[in-house]
Amino acid sequence: MLEERALLRVDGEGNVLEVAAKNVQEAQAAAKSYYDKRWNAKTSQFKAGERVLVLAPTQARRCSHPKLAPRFNGPYRILELSDSSALVKQIYGQEEAIGPFEEGS
Repeated sequence: MLEERALLRVDGEGNVLEVAAKNVQEAQAAAKSYYDKRWNAKTSQFKAGERVLVLAPTQARRCSHPKLAPRFNGPYRILELSDSSALVKQIYGQEEAIGPFEEGS
C-alpha cells in the first residue's frame, strides 16, 4: 500500500481519494472478519413481528431478594431488526418503542 501511495504522488495518476476509500473499506472488512471470528458473531435468529422477552440483569440488583426477581421483561414485539440489534415495543403497556437492544446482551 505504501508503494501505491508513493506512486500516486509521483505520477499523479488516479484519484488519491478513491485509493484511500478503497484502503479504508479493506481495513474495515478485515477488522469485521477478525471481530466475527474472535467473538463468534452470529446472524440474528429473530424476524420482525416476532414476540420476544428481554433479559433484565439490572432489575435483580435493585431488588431486596435478587433470587426472586424476574430475569426477563416482556413480552415485546420486534419492530425493526438489523444484523446485531433490534428495536422492540412492549405488547402490553408503554406506547413508544424502546431499544435498540444488542443481541446477546
